[in-house]
Amino acid sequence: MNYDERKSLLESGIARWEDRCKALAKDLGDHPEISYQEFESQKRIVTLLKEAGFDVEEGYGGISTAFRAVKRPQKPCRSRMAILTEYDALPGMGENGGPGHACGHNVSGSVSVLAGLALADLQEELDAEIHVVGTPAEEQVIGKMVMARHGAWEGYDFAMMVHMDADSMTAPIALATLSLNIDYQGRAAHASASPWNGRNALNGARLTLDAIDMLRQHIKPGCQIHGRMENCGVATNIIPSACRLLLQLRAYDRDDLFELRERVKNCARGACLATETECTFEEPHDPVLNLKFNRTADRLLQECYEELGEPLSPNRLFASTDAGSLSYLIPCLQPTLKIAPKGTGLHTAEMERCARSEEAFARIPLGAKIIGLETIKVFGTPGMLKKVWEDFRG
Repeated sequence: MNYDERKSLLESGIARWEDRCKALAKDLGDHPEISYQEFESQKRIVTLLKEAGFDVEEGYGGISTAFRAVKRPQKPCRSRMAILTEYDALPGMGENGGPGHACGHNVSGSVSVLAGLALADLQEELDAEIHVVGTPAEEQVIGKMVMARHGAWEGYDFAMMVHMDADSMTAPIALATLSLNIDYQGRAAHASASPWNGRNALNGARLTLDAIDMLRQHIKPGCQIHGRMENCGVATNIIPSACRLLLQLRAYDRDDLFELRERVKNCARGACLATETECTFEEPHDPVLNLKFNRTADRLLQECYEELGEPLSPNRLFASTDAGSLSYLIPCLQPTLKIAPKGTGLHTAEMERCARSEEAFARIPLGAKIIGLETIKVFGTPGMLKKVWEDFRG
């Protein structure tokens, strides 16, 4: 087959399954589930894939709500691709304060499923097994790396998904990030009768925040620090003996992130010295790395968007994603597709409403075509996968 014939077969598969995947997006949007609780969402997706003849492994990669699905090709294939499928929602972003898909995973997950269904008929032609891999808990920015520790990504040559956004971009800037919890220990005392006996843990946390605000003048572009305090005392007339500061740090790349972490720790150490308190540090999960740019794969993506008539916006900041860490293990793409008015932010009520709109559902076939055409170009062009890996290693 030539490129046009492969493209025609892809489009036929998309047309055959698009109504089912639009219905899936609506169903997921109407029944949102937060990270690690996506049991019904997983079931809805897996049921559709099984109906299409896919073999499904549930609980894949050490997470009970994850899965891996493949429609076994008639002959062994040389390569293997993972279509990443996200379907967790955000707490408090739906109707009546419940969970909601304010990141559009009901749509992006359905895009991935549709692409996998359509590409199944091209596996032998591309000499590549196409796996639809369910990747839960992206909203906690850790799911794909939990799966990595269980060997989920071994043997894959390429991974991809399309995320929803208010702009279509081929290479959104996803920052490296880590969570840093700081626990302050002081000494309780009566705030009126004997305050000199106390050591105020809340003051230690407050002074840390003041020091961080002063640090901001001297950090690199792209570096960010944000957070909140909790457990800061039990009564107004008792000097707090404990306080916790929960921070999230971000940077353009992992080296800058690790440097920023040490500088923030020094802010806390200095604050404790000044307030005669003590602190301990905790990182609740591994750092999440920035989304690694692949020049060859991005050039092909730009061709796909142009071929499909989808205007591109300049790449801009996209916060962080666990796909970033995956992009340091294998070549991994996460372009975006516009489903909301320009300026609509992710993780907002406006985006949640857009993700449940008919306008968003109508874009699902386009998203599947982006994945499909990129897959055809990467695996169907002699030497192209090798070039992608050369960029990855370089």
